[in-house]
Amino acid sequence: MMAGPGMAGIACALLFERGRRPVALGMEIRPNWWWLLAYGMGIAYSAIALTATVFIGRSDIAAPANVPGFALSSLLINPIVQIVLATLWEELGWRGYLYGLWRRFGFWRCSVGTGLVWGIWHAPGIILFNINYPDHPWVGAAILVPYCVLLAPLMTLVRDHGRSVIAAGILHGMLNATDIASMMIAKSRSALWQGDAGLGGFIAVTFFLVLIALFRSGNNEEKSHVTPIHPPSSRGA
Repeated sequence: MMAGPGMAGIACALLFERGRRPVALGMEIRPNWWWLLAYGMGIAYSAIALTATVFIGRSDIAAPANVPGFALSSLLINPIVQIVLATLWEELGWRGYLYGLWRRFGFWRCSVGTGLVWGIWHAPGIILFNINYPDHPWVGAAILVPYCVLLAPLMTLVRDHGRSVIAAGILHGMLNATDIASMMIAKSRSALWQGDAGLGGFIAVTFFLVLIALFRSGNNEEKSHVTPIHPPSSRGA
C-alpha cells in the first residue's frame, strides 16, 4: 500500500518528465545536516507525543524487558527497514513528484494541499482494513486527514532544507518506527489516544508547527531553499 504514491510518481515522471526524471522525483543524493536532523526530529516528535499521552493519563506504561535491544531495534533497525521498504517509496509521491508540482505556490499552500491528498489516500486502508484505528475506523479516517495536513509542513520543511526526497523519507521512517516503539511502551485503551496519530500526536504536531512558524518568520527561505521547479511548458512528453 505504501508504495502506491511512489509508483504513481515514477509513472508520471516517466511519462511527463523526460530529461529530468530524477529531479522531478526529488532523488538528489547530496546529504547535508538536515538528513541527520530529520532522524532526530522523528525521535523528538514521538517523545513529545508519548509524554503528552502519558501526562493526560490515557496510557498504561509497560517498560521493555530488554532495554538495549529495544533501543537498537527502535532507533536503528526498524527505521532502516521503514525507510528502505516503505516510507521512501511513499515519499516519492508526496514530497517527490507532488512537491515538484506544487512547491512553487508557496510553503503553506504546498503543505496543506499535499497533506490533504496524503490523509485522504490513507482513508480506504483505515476504513476497509482497520489500519491505525482498528476500534474506530470511520472516526480514525476523519482524524487522520487533518493530522496529515498539520504534519505536512514539517515534512515540507525537511524536504526544502534536505534538498532531497530522501530527507523526507528519513523523517517519515523515523516517525513510523518510533511511533511503533511508543505504542509498545504506553498502551492505551483506544487507538484514538495512542501513538503519534492519537491525541498526543496532535499536541506534538502543534508544538512543531509553532517552531516552524517562528523559524520561517526569521528566515527568507522561499528563494534560497526551494528545489528549482521547471514550468509545465518545459516538460517533454
